Amino acid sequence: MTVSGEERPAWREVGGRVVERAAGGTALARLETLARTSADPIGWRFRQPAAALFWWGSGVRELRLAVDGRPFHDVVTATTSLCYIPPDTEVTGTFVIDGLCRYTVLFLDPDLAADHDLPAPRRALVGFDRPPLVRALRELAQEAAEPDETFALFVDGVARQSLAHLVRLTRDAAPEPPSAGLPPGTVARLDAHVRRNLRDPVTVGTLAAVAGFSPRHFLRSFRRSTGVTPMRWVLDLRLREAEHRLAGTSDPIGVIAADCGFSHPQHLSTAFRRARGISPSEYRAAL
Repeated sequence: MTVSGEERPAWREVGGRVVERAAGGTALARLETLARTSADPIGWRFRQPAAALFWWGSGVRELRLAVDGRPFHDVVTATTSLCYIPPDTEVTGTFVIDGLCRYTVLFLDPDLAADHDLPAPRRALVGFDRPPLVRALRELAQEAAEPDETFALFVDGVARQSLAHLVRLTRDAAPEPPSAGLPPGTVARLDAHVRRNLRDPVTVGTLAAVAGFSPRHFLRSFRRSTGVTPMRWVLDLRLREAEHRLAGTSDPIGVIAADCGFSHPQHLSTAFRRARGISPSEYRAAL
């Protein structure tokens, strides 16, 4: 594989313990399949001269990343199991696993797109779905376990197929009509993501990444679907959880505030009074 243009420092640091590994490749692409174990979130620091297409096959539950400084926090599901990192893109963060995870990464020659007179995809895609790509990577991972004289053909074929899908995804991702809302199931996925991470700060950019849209498209579609802004919706989720905790536990209000994502008890009290007409302590006393 060749590297065009000015070379930048490259690194690849991944935590956990590797228990299985298979690798192989050609001039167009290199495939690696790995299994890692860890009881803790796995630290990840990554920048490579080649484009990298990841398929989180099993055991990876969520990603907490910064991609060239842009935060991504995504729950990994069957429909968010792909991740594309353009060449020379810096990734830092962690991924949470179920003790053991298996994943596949296909490194693509950065000149492959130019060789086909195509624009190289330059936008990172975290947590997306493309069933033909998943099928191709799954088959390629199986071939890597017992490669024969045809393995190089499989690698080159999947490399070209992957490039075609990535170019289409990054070039032709046209926004839906203004009247369109979020696809079925996306609001439920956002709900599960926020509830799982109530303590953490939430931004429109984070929610848009989970939904798989640009922030501008996400804002328009989200309001069309829910009738409120994303931040208002997140606040309502936090308040409903605080209300549930006030009614069902004896936890101090300060603990509830922190667990529900409020910066301090007064923040919860102000938001709660504005929404419910009484303070958290008054609400608990009235039960």
